[in-house]
Amino acid sequence: MNLYKLLFTMVIIAVMMTVGCVSTQPEKEPVKTIPFPEPVTNNMSFCKPVNVYTKEKADAILQNLQPYIYQLRSETVLAKADDVIVDTEAIKIKWIWEEQETEVVSQQSTTSNDADATGAIVKGLLSGKKEDVIGALLSGMDSSSQTTSTQTQVTKKVEKHNKTIVMFEDVSNIFRYGSNYIMIKLKSGEDIYIVCNNEYYLQKWIDAFYSAMNARGHKFDFMLGVICQRTPMTKEQMAYTNLTGGAVVLGVMPGSPAEEMGLEYLDIITKVNGVPVTSIGDLVNYLKNKKPKKNEKLTFEIVKIRNEGDEVRKTTVIKDLIVKN
Repeated sequence: MNLYKLLFTMVIIAVMMTVGCVSTQPEKEPVKTIPFPEPVTNNMSFCKPVNVYTKEKADAILQNLQPYIYQLRSETVLAKADDVIVDTEAIKIKWIWEEQETEVVSQQSTTSNDADATGAIVKGLLSGKKEDVIGALLSGMDSSSQTTSTQTQVTKKVEKHNKTIVMFEDVSNIFRYGSNYIMIKLKSGEDIYIVCNNEYYLQKWIDAFYSAMNARGHKFDFMLGVICQRTPMTKEQMAYTNLTGGAVVLGVMPGSPAEEMGLEYLDIITKVNGVPVTSIGDLVNYLKNKKPKKNEKLTFEIVKIRNEGDEVRKTTVIKDLIVKN
């Protein structure tokens, strides 16, 4: 009996020691969360020409393909181009669309009370009194008819026309958006969309547009093709990266110079050609004023931030980019 008690006591002590050991182990610190937005997935890429046409052939292609135009304004309108004219400096696209319009139509109707008037006259004749007959006749003249007006709403489709003028000198760049859109980005910030469901004709329109631009001596603006955080870095982000600012990369456009450089999510551009970059605004303004030309070299200082377990690893790399367009 004493042996059983001894064994039971030893088991209890062992369990208590085990629980005590587990409870006294220090807890691991949670992995630091990244104080940045999620990566941006973008289905917009640069349009690249395959063929280069002469000015005459390019103009003829643009005029004959008759693409669908989808222009973004204060309101969106889907329209079909029924005439495209290419002159020395511009593409003029006459487009047509239908809109629902509601019109208020007024109608007038006249109702007659002849039956009541006739009945009053007959009663007057039967009474044999002259004044009753005269009164009935006068009353019938006043109330024999009544005019009323009503308003109804009529909705119908109305055909509308307009002409969009795309000046070659106002074009900033041209992008492929999704599977069947070409986006012409103007320097004013306005976007014009070419819609075409046929891959062959879509590429042909791109080639013709490039050729028409080049034949007139106009070049597309340089675009890095990087999607950055629009706002400056927050205090949490600066503490996480140990940086005072920079253009934070959230996404890269396929086929862009940024992709060629190997830029990735959470890379931070801190300098371009030795000029400090504290936010996306600095980067955009520098490239806009610089207007890099073909074969010109741009040097970027990039800080790569990587979260590896409990640690944040930061490395600085220098990358050169040769402008191709």
